[in-house]
Amino acid sequence: MVKMVFKSFLAGVVGAGLFFSFFMSISIAVMAIKTRLASPSVYTRSVEVTPGAFFQQVGLPLSGVAFTVFFAMGMRRFRRLGADSTRSR
Repeated sequence: MVKMVFKSFLAGVVGAGLFFSFFMSISIAVMAIKTRLASPSVYTRSVEVTPGAFFQQVGLPLSGVAFTVFFAMGMRRFRRLGADSTRSR
């Protein structure tokens, strides 16, 4: 039981980490495009994006949800695998 929870915890951490890394890269790009389009000069070469508050308010709760989903999926998967291995004995 402890081994199954530990494996599910690791699956949740890895899944949430992957989700957040992809979410960060996509949201920084979207924020940069949005900032560039909102600037008065069309020929602006560089923009400054500070996504810290956005990641705290939106990204962190979404990562918590992703962790919960991946943890539940891991529990379900590892419980099924554990039940299959005990039947074969």
